[in-house]
This record gives sequence, C-alpha cells and structure tokens, in this order.
Amino acid sequence: GFGLEAGEVLGRELELAGGERVRIHTVAVGNPHCVVFVDELRREDFVRQAPQLGAHPAFRAGTNVQFARVAGPGTLEAWIYERGAGETLASGSSASAVAAAAVRLGLVEAGELVVRMPGGSVGVEVREDYRIRLRGPAQIVYRGAVRAAVVEGWGRLE
Repeated sequence: GFGLEAGEVLGRELELAGGERVRIHTVAVGNPHCVVFVDELRREDFVRQAPQLGAHPAFRAGTNVQFARVAGPGTLEAWIYERGAGETLASGSSASAVAAAAVRLGLVEAGELVVRMPGGSVGVEVREDYRIRLRGPAQIVYRGAVRAAVVEGWGRLE
C-alpha cells in the first residue's frame, strides 16, 4: 500500500466495498491526502466513499480525503473528510492538496487559486515548482475547558 512517504500517485483506481472503483490522486503536504476529482459534488457519493477511502488498506496510517471539482477558472470546490475526525467544514492542508493536485493534473493553471469549502474559502498559490502558499482567515469555532480532575488523570494513563 501507499505510506506517508509514498508521495504522489496520480490516477490510481482503488476498489471500494461492493466493487465500486474510484480514481484517486495522492498528495503529501506534511500530511497525507487522497483527492478525488468529480464533475459534480454529490453528497451521497461523498458520505459513502470518503470514509472507505480514508480507511482503505492502501493507506497504512489512514488518509485525509477530498472530493473536489473545478468550479471555474482559478476556482475549486472541495468537501473534506479528515482522518480521525470525519467530515470537516474546512482545512488548510486539504485546500492546499486539492489545489496542488488540480495544477499537477492540468485542470487549472498554476498561480493564485480559490478553494471553496463548506466552512469558507481560502486562497492557495501554487507555484510552477509546486511550492504552496495558503492565505485565509483563522477563527475560533469552539472554546472548551477541561476539569482539573481530568487533567490530573492523564498522568495516570501511562
């Protein structure tokens, strides 16, 4: 299977449950990503296929999964399924992976791109040498507190 060190795999088909096949493109941007380009983002396909891809035996340590499409010149749309978390509204590394894969495949030109996700949009610059620069807002979406007794219990877990 692919490992974290495997790097780029373009256009490989993976078989899912029931014999369904999906064409994937892997990208490593500090963490592993599996990008699936589609003509239309369909919720039923995403919720059925993304979890299977994220836990596919081809990815020994699991992978983040993005379903993406070209929405226009310099604009991509992406839905995200993060390993260990599930469906996610937005992710900088996922946006970067989608943009890099789209440029590598010739779906969009290198340069300034916009990646739209359910949680918001970011700018991703993909240079000719595939160096990536991410631009976008960061905001707190949750605040929480952990009781002292719970923190003290963490020391007893070892």
